[in-house]
Amino acid sequence: MLPLYLVVAMGMLFSKYEPSPPSLTMGNKPDKPRPPSPTFDKPWRNIQWGNKDRDLQVVNDYQPHNDEVQQLRILLHGPSGSGKSSFINSVDSVSQGRITGRALADAVSNDSFTQKYKSYKIQKGGPGTFYPFAFTDIMGLDGETNTGANVEDIKLAMMGHIKDGYTFNPLSKITEDDNYYNKDPALKDQVHVLVYVFSAETSNILSDEYVRKMRDVRLAARDMGIPQVAILTKIDQACPEVKKDIKNVYKSKYLKKQMEELSASLAIPLYCIFPVKNYHSEIDTDDDTDTLILSALRRIINSGEDFVNDQGVLHTGSCVGSAIGGAVLGSLRPGRLGAPPFDVGVHLSVGVGEPGCWSPPMARPAAPPSVDGPKAFDEPWRNIPWGNKDRDLQVVKDYQPHNDEVQQLRIMIHGPSGSGKSSFINSVDSALQGRVTGRALADAKFHDSFTLKYKSYKIQKGGPETFYPFAFTDIMGLDKETNKGANVEDIKLAMMGHIKDGYTFNPLSKITEDDNYYNKDPALKDQVHVLVCVVSAETLNILSDEHVVKMRDVRLAARDMGIPEVAILTKIDEACPEVKKDIKNVYKSKYLKKLMEELSVVLGIPLYCIFPVKNYHSQIDTDDDTDTLVLSALRRIINSGEDFVNDQ
Repeated sequence: MLPLYLVVAMGMLFSKYEPSPPSLTMGNKPDKPRPPSPTFDKPWRNIQWGNKDRDLQVVNDYQPHNDEVQQLRILLHGPSGSGKSSFINSVDSVSQGRITGRALADAVSNDSFTQKYKSYKIQKGGPGTFYPFAFTDIMGLDGETNTGANVEDIKLAMMGHIKDGYTFNPLSKITEDDNYYNKDPALKDQVHVLVYVFSAETSNILSDEYVRKMRDVRLAARDMGIPQVAILTKIDQACPEVKKDIKNVYKSKYLKKQMEELSASLAIPLYCIFPVKNYHSEIDTDDDTDTLILSALRRIINSGEDFVNDQGVLHTGSCVGSAIGGAVLGSLRPGRLGAPPFDVGVHLSVGVGEPGCWSPPMARPAAPPSVDGPKAFDEPWRNIPWGNKDRDLQVVKDYQPHNDEVQQLRIMIHGPSGSGKSSFINSVDSALQGRVTGRALADAKFHDSFTLKYKSYKIQKGGPETFYPFAFTDIMGLDKETNKGANVEDIKLAMMGHIKDGYTFNPLSKITEDDNYYNKDPALKDQVHVLVCVVSAETLNILSDEHVVKMRDVRLAARDMGIPEVAILTKIDEACPEVKKDIKNVYKSKYLKKLMEELSVVLGIPLYCIFPVKNYHSQIDTDDDTDTLVLSALRRIINSGEDFVNDQ
């Protein structure tokens, strides 16, 4: 047995070599977690910095193509103190190349500094020469019911009933005997674009009363067909990263969240929201500040141009002007747009004696799709020629119906509310125009249908009054409730050609034969030639039984009329992370393939008639790969419609 002093000595010796607990910092205190970066590594929206002169030249070259309108009328509205007048001054500054301040603004008070209805023309070149657009400034909205611009006055202004110089009265709207009331407004007097202006410093603290008023104005603009754009101002004051460098605007996580919240609260699509820095302390203009302002201005002008070109055109029965004819590449039959640009494999399941794109509906799956193992196939299960957008676009441009009774294919879009029907029309329009458009007004938040009327959209081809030989008809969305959404019997009558443009849907009853919008004797050109069912990839697996029953009912009616049907699966980037990373993964994604197979089973639509697409929703410029998917679906739609009208 060892003596006690040796035991103690050995213990001290070995304790020297006992490993110490790991230390992350001096003093054995753990490191504080590093705060997340306030910016993304890459901008989430692309903008061409350094191209101010090109953007300015586009604005300089603009001229309205509708002879009734010499100047686009752009109405600004929004909360008091949000920077409406300052935005007008900033646009004026960009155009003049010097800081201007014609629209008087208040730098301190949050009450509206603007009291009158006043339009501002922007000088172009010498005196007496102006740009072909004008901004109208109005009294700001207020969070109280008895202050700020009266919402009914704003509605009347949009209709063209208010003249310059009118002084707003928060407590009452203008009367018809007022000297500033325009009793018989022409198109040139109406508002052609509605622009909301919000401050990035206060947009997330808007009161319920603000939101209610702005939503009321937005719905009124929708009913008039007026396009809407939102401007987020004071971004440098709200975000330190942008204050350091304005080029961080689309890297800022804070500003992206602000734009998303604004989109959600007012249901304005993200691609219609533009962040800008107004000039407020500078004495000289700055190219990067100008670039953001011009980006917003180009969108405003494009939206207004689309609106005035649509007036008097959409409700005609035939195409004004003529589309380019000629041979169609790789045609399989007269007028057909070549072979499908993908391999349909073994998915053709057309029933005997029934029209194409029909297979019997089967029982609805009880559970959402699940994917085990890797998220993507090694090889795409459907081939699509990426990088051939120009070829696909040329094929669409060369298309011309071969049935003399039909100058335009009529393509009707239907599906659940909020599935992206209007956005799909806009995405087709965008792919064909080469710029992001928003003619079919869409709602970014509410799942009730934003579309209330039966409305057709022709797509401009080249110069004004020349259109592609196909038109899309947008209708009220289907709802899971029996007393909401489009009435299925109305959809059936529309397919037969019995409903005219402008009809307002009534969920509780179908149109009657004595209605002014009822077409008693429809010709082939009035009938629907292709039915397109649009479903969101985000909500497909939670569609209610009532949704499915209604869609099947419509589908069976289309079958009985011989009308072909194509299905569009939208929001694929939001539903699938692999596609969000790279859209070219669309046909490698196991999840999306499973969704498409389930849609085929639920509605009885063959897989080769189902097309996944990404609608434009946050982008401000078109993208070749996004366009390729849209054009792939469009070619199938046109081919189906051409087959139908040739068979009649």
